[in-house]
Amino acid sequence: MHDIHRPDAQGFIPGVYNYCDRRCERCRFIMQCRVGRVEADDAEYEDEDGPPGVPSTYADRLGRMMAELSQGSRGPSEDEEQDEDDDDSPGHGLSVEEINAMGQLDAEDEAEYEQKRQAVERAVKAHPLSDLGSTYLKRSMLWNRMHQEKFKAMGFDLSKRVDMAALPLPPEKLILREAVDELLWFQTMLITKLRRAVQGKVEDTDLDEALGISPLMSDWNGTAKLCLHIVERCTDAWATVAELMPDQVQEVIPMQELLVHIKAELEREFPEAHKFIRAGWDAHMGNPTF
Repeated sequence: MHDIHRPDAQGFIPGVYNYCDRRCERCRFIMQCRVGRVEADDAEYEDEDGPPGVPSTYADRLGRMMAELSQGSRGPSEDEEQDEDDDDSPGHGLSVEEINAMGQLDAEDEAEYEQKRQAVERAVKAHPLSDLGSTYLKRSMLWNRMHQEKFKAMGFDLSKRVDMAALPLPPEKLILREAVDELLWFQTMLITKLRRAVQGKVEDTDLDEALGISPLMSDWNGTAKLCLHIVERCTDAWATVAELMPDQVQEVIPMQELLVHIKAELEREFPEAHKFIRAGWDAHMGNPTF
């Protein structure tokens, strides 16, 4: 049986970067992840061709990330190449122009595709998770804007990425900063992932079935599991804020209630999301058997 958690010959776990929270610099899989190895904003991963101590630019990191991912795509073996030479399947031996022509839609098919796209867009927009996620985003952003100056007065600026260990703050303020930083990190990611999960379930069902992908291991079910993970992290962060900023309890309660509703709706719409097995992260669950 194929082990999705086993590192490849280069030491990377294929697909471990799927369904994660993208906090690369603090991830335990950073040395086994092609994306995290490049994306982490740390001196250890600075641009080797640049001046010492100067982090690589986003464009540099993106270029290196794509190079790493392309290295992870294994080319065909000699046997596979021989099989390709003997392949008489449709499309084998066609020119690029001929293959592209085969994929072009006529006016009628294009109109049908656009109709379906719009229907999916309407369904996603009308879904309760989109509404709940949008409301959470707006309220969370407003709360953070209202308290930026207060946090600066406490000694930390949330607009800057800093090494937490280097901040000269007492333990309780470090804990508070970590909690608020967590909320800032996830406030836009949550709505994005919620919509992706809903959209995938609406439009990918037929494709998943055609490819033999079980709904349990579909992309949308994995995305829903990530959403539940984000909700749990945000719930814990808001609880920390309420404990360390007692004057904010009344403002925090509505945020916590929104997250409760989001979790309930996720569990209703994606009842088996917790059974999805993520490469690396869910090694304790074994390997998919379907």
